Amino acid sequence: STTDAESPVLSTESLVEFPPDWAPAATHADDADPSAFWAEFEDVVDVQLLRRANPLRPASEFMSLPEIMLGYTMTDGAEAVHSEFPNTWPSELVKHLLSRGTRMDPQIVPQRSATDFVNTDVLLSRMAGWAVSEVSPTAFACKWGNGRARPEEVAWAVSQGTLPGVPASIRAKITNMTLVSATDFTAYPEGSPRHPSYPAMHSAASSAALWVAVMMDLSRAQLADARRLDWAVSRFRTLAGVHYDSDNRVGLSIGQEVIARRLPDFLAQFGADRDAVRRKIEQVRTDWSTYTGFE
Repeated sequence: STTDAESPVLSTESLVEFPPDWAPAATHADDADPSAFWAEFEDVVDVQLLRRANPLRPASEFMSLPEIMLGYTMTDGAEAVHSEFPNTWPSELVKHLLSRGTRMDPQIVPQRSATDFVNTDVLLSRMAGWAVSEVSPTAFACKWGNGRARPEEVAWAVSQGTLPGVPASIRAKITNMTLVSATDFTAYPEGSPRHPSYPAMHSAASSAALWVAVMMDLSRAQLADARRLDWAVSRFRTLAGVHYDSDNRVGLSIGQEVIARRLPDFLAQFGADRDAVRRKIEQVRTDWSTYTGFE
């Protein structure tokens, strides 16, 4: 309890759904063949150079934005995922859908009446917090099991000449950034959180495209927009310089998997048929490993 490391969850703790080796191993700068790591790191560097050159560059150049984030710049995107309350964006999605008249799927969540406040607004509110709390222990156990350095740590080591084997193109880009500190690499004054980079917790907490799509009667366009929101929350952390692409993709996959395993039992408390929930989960799952961000 005296460490300043954030949430060093052990893989043996009871709330952890699966061990760190469920996810592919993270790449590192000191791998026997670090080429995959350096390619990912250079992607983060390139995005930081673009952000520094034009903070008001439209975020839509990097991804299809969800409706509730239309018009965001790179700065807006980075700030949208800067120390916000954990269930902020799932809650905003739910509020947006309800404001458009979207209803619950009665085949999943039985409704007591034409307007069932308890099994709609209240349940969705509870879900936004429940999903984050269910995913967090597993995501943090995976973080500490992999121990990947944050991009800012690598950037600072490159700038100080203390990291061997750095590709020349990356060294030149970092030198041109003229960093004055590790945190200067990022969009945030305080830099990255004090826990490992892989997987990304913001991404793991972004499972709304699964549970909202299971519980509500979404159109194809609404499901696509929910996926865009989960991806934007994830990718904006790379625009801010605090995560690699694989951090995001694996985080999204972990969040989806934990919720997929636990959602049937959770919704059964509210009258859902577990098998019906499982069938719908398979209908709306997203392959985050290949998702392009433009849908």
